[in-house]
Amino acid sequence: MTKTRQQFYQVPKLIVAGERYKNLSALDIMTYAVMLDRQQVSIKNHWHDEKGEVYFLYSN
Repeated sequence: MTKTRQQFYQVPKLIVAGERYKNLSALDIMTYAVMLDRQQVSIKNHWHDEKGEVYFLYSN
């Protein structure tokens, strides 16, 4: 049997349980998780502008 490495999106507990975010839908939370993941990739790849702000490109 071949083992595959599973990958996961992370969602901060504050987004799920915080009063400020109580009206977010499941889709909103998943969108946040996907974008947070992309941000981490951008940081790892040193993708930032001249001001030091991190950016990422996303297409479907």
